[in-house]
Amino acid sequence: MSIDQARMAFLTHSLVQLATDQYNRSLEMAAIQEMRRKLAIKGSAEVETVEA
Repeated sequence: MSIDQARMAFLTHSLVQLATDQYNRSLEMAAIQEMRRKLAIKGSAEVETVEA
């Protein structure tokens, strides 16, 4: 494998890793927003009890 091929492989791997990390963060944010939405639906009285 030439140096250029090695560089390309490394850059491709790095780009895939960045894309995967971004996707996972998006999934985590969606899950957090869903949880907040469900808590908001339950009402503030139940949320205060959970926090206490």
